[in-house]
Amino acid sequence: MDPKFIFYQATLWQTFAKVIPLIIAIVVAILYAVGFRDWPLIIDSLLSLAFIFFVTWWFWVIWTIMLIASVLEKSKVNLQDIIQEVKSFKENIKDLKN
Repeated sequence: MDPKFIFYQATLWQTFAKVIPLIIAIVVAILYAVGFRDWPLIIDSLLSLAFIFFVTWWFWVIWTIMLIASVLEKSKVNLQDIIQEVKSFKENIKDLKN
């Protein structure tokens, strides 16, 4: 997975976190201005939308953590292979000197 894609998604979530409260405030202000004052319905609707947003965000976090763990594991394996190759290279050089 491309790290740029993860960065793009994180930036998108940051934008959502900044924009969605503003949109909610505007919607509530419009509803209040037009005389719709059924507050329990408004609050229930907003809480339902917030819940959906939070659950979606949480699954994205879990997915991203799994992806990063996978990348780190692959890096660890590759680094161990490189260390083995360097050790082998050192041994070959010692053998050539003798």
